[in-house]
Order: sequence, then structure tokens, then C-alpha cells
Amino acid sequence: IFPYFENEKRVATSTLWNRIAYDYDCLCLNYPVAVKRYIKGGMSDTLLELKAESPNYQIEDSIITINYPSNFSLKLTILYSTVLWKYWFFGGALNPLRIKLSRLPFVFFGLPLGLILYLKDELKLRSLKSYDR
Repeated sequence: IFPYFENEKRVATSTLWNRIAYDYDCLCLNYPVAVKRYIKGGMSDTLLELKAESPNYQIEDSIITINYPSNFSLKLTILYSTVLWKYWFFGGALNPLRIKLSRLPFVFFGLPLGLILYLKDELKLRSLKSYDR
């Protein structure tokens, strides 16, 4: 349902659900169906690192959301463009031809903020690595 990227481990859950929603109607329920408990040292503790190590999956999720066929949302397009650029700076591959031509100009508005978020996360990751030593 989504491409395979070698050596990348984390696929955002929204990638799966957005791909399904492209072709099928979905019913959203506004009540909890599961209760999670987060443990110290679990996947949530290293989420930033996992995302940084899987930039192509983060870019894929952003492109799916930007291209979503229903109503165009400038706010969502710029928000996910920011995320797209952030993970492009982390080393992800980006083919601009995969983005709808009508939305492509708006994607470039996210570039400066994407760079800022990348630098912020890179500093945080470096401080975490130096703290682990």
C-alpha cells in the first residue's frame, strides 16, 4: 500500500489510513477503541530518532496528505510541506513531479520553516546522543 524504503523502519500510521481513504469511504468514530501505556525506553521515547532515520516514509506521508484528492486546504498543504522539507534535509529523496501541479507552488512556502525545524531537531538529536555517552 506504500513503497518500501530499505533501512527505514518507521511508517506513520496516517500513511496507511490516508492511502485507504483515497479509494474507500471511511467511518471515523469519536471514542477510544484502545488504551495505550507508554513505557520508558519504548518506541515513543525514540520517536524523533526513528523518524529522522526514516525520512522517506515521512516524506511519503507528507506527499499523500498534500495531494489528498478532496478539498484543498492551504493550511494543511503548508504544514505538511514544512514536514516534507524537514525530512528532505534529513536525507530523504523528493521527486517534485509526485506533487500535484496545482499544489506545488504552495509546497515551497514550507521550505524555510522546514529548514528551521530540521536544525532544531538535529540539535536535539545531537544533544541526546552526547547525553547517552
